[in-house]
Amino acid sequence: MRAFLEFLGIANELDADVAFLGEAFPRISALCGFDRGAFFEARHILKSLLKVDRTGRRFLLETDAGKPRYRICPRCALEQSTPYLAFHCRFSAWRFCPEHQCMLEEACWSCGAAIRLPANLAGAGPMQGKCAYLSQCTGCGRSHTKASVVFLDAATSVITPFERMQLENGRATLAALLAKRVELHGDRRKPLSYLRQIERMGLLGTKTRAPTADLLRDRQAARDAALPSPVERARLPPLASSVGHGVRSGVFRDEHP
Repeated sequence: MRAFLEFLGIANELDADVAFLGEAFPRISALCGFDRGAFFEARHILKSLLKVDRTGRRFLLETDAGKPRYRICPRCALEQSTPYLAFHCRFSAWRFCPEHQCMLEEACWSCGAAIRLPANLAGAGPMQGKCAYLSQCTGCGRSHTKASVVFLDAATSVITPFERMQLENGRATLAALLAKRVELHGDRRKPLSYLRQIERMGLLGTKTRAPTADLLRDRQAARDAALPSPVERARLPPLASSVGHGVRSGVFRDEHP
């Protein structure tokens, strides 16, 4: 990875994602021979983010060492023909996959290691000397696709209304960055800078406690342990489930341009 970043000319940058999608992108696109229109949405979102947060560190996940950290959807990882870590999964407010309606994993389900780009794919995981994949944990080598998926409709009874709002607002955050404005319920519009106020209020869960896959798994286990026996459980009415596109009660709207 170091050699690749040196080839791109961004080896000395602390955040490779920000460096790649930022001012160096025209030079990198010419160097690698791909269309300068590539990564349009990611570049657009990053440009808007840096206007709201100069370094992006309040909104982007990072390790204790300040290196990029990601979340991952086990179902998306399973469907990828070429494994990759999506830029939008670096946003601390983006906690669930809207396509599969499930929570994103914060870390390796097996060893708890952070999900990050390895310094060397050939030396990642326990099988050193053999090429690893981005769908595998760089610590233990286990596949991220093997995580026990937390689907939102099954977790409805263990998510609070405020947590639902945080989940919805996470998706709306990226929509706001892409549209360069904040769309509030009631057809009210605010400038993009209003996103800072929403973040400071804790409504995005960036620096405050917010629902995670592990937290909801623990709540589901506690709920199931408190239920009657399987025979008695079969007589209970079904738990309420989310409808349509899942969580719907965010403070501001998920409006795509």
